[in-house]
Amino acid sequence: MSLWATSETITASKLNQKTTAMLTGAEITGLSPTYAGQRVFCTSTGSGYTAGTFYSRNNANNAWVIDRSAFQRASGEVSIGTTEVDIVSVTPTYLPCHIIVFAKATMTETCTVTLKVTDGNNTILTEGSAIRLSTLTFAQNSLTINNYITNSGSSFGIFIAVVPAGTTTPIKVRGVSTVAASGTGTAEIEVVS
Repeated sequence: MSLWATSETITASKLNQKTTAMLTGAEITGLSPTYAGQRVFCTSTGSGYTAGTFYSRNNANNAWVIDRSAFQRASGEVSIGTTEVDIVSVTPTYLPCHIIVFAKATMTETCTVTLKVTDGNNTILTEGSAIRLSTLTFAQNSLTINNYITNSGSSFGIFIAVVPAGTTTPIKVRGVSTVAASGTGTAEIEVVS
C-alpha cells in the first residue's frame, strides 16, 4: 500500500488499497480486484475465513494470509487489599504471543504488595521476566514480584512474557496486599502477536 499523494483524489480503488475493509468470509472470497498488502477484517465466519481475524493479501497478490501483527491493549485500576483481585485482563487474539505489562502500586499504608501475571486459571506465567523499578530488582522466569512495595508511596514494575500456544486465557495481572484496603493497583497489558 502506498502513501497518499497530495494531488490524489479519493476513488474506490485507492480506498480499497489504503484502508481495512470489514467483510464477511464470503465477501472476502469474492473481493475483486485485490492488491498486494491489502487488509481485511472478517466479520462473519465462512468460506474458510474466521470472524474476528485480520487477513492481508500476500506480496504476490495471490492469497489472503492471517495478519498476525495484531496489537491489543487493556488497562485497569482497582483497590488492593488482603483478597487477591484481578487488576486487568486481556484475551490475546493469537497464541503464542508476547506481552508487556506496566504495573504500579500506590499504597496509603506500610504493607507488602504482590503483583503477578497469570493465565486464566490464575497460574503464574513462567516464561518471562519481571523488573521492579523502585529497586531495580530483576527476576527471570518469574512473573511475580513479592515484597513489591514495603512502605507507603508508589512503586512501578515491568513484566515481559511469552504466552505459549495452549495457554488458558484471559491473561491477567493480579494483586494482593498484606493490609486491608491499603491502596490501588494500576496495570496495563500490551499484547503483540
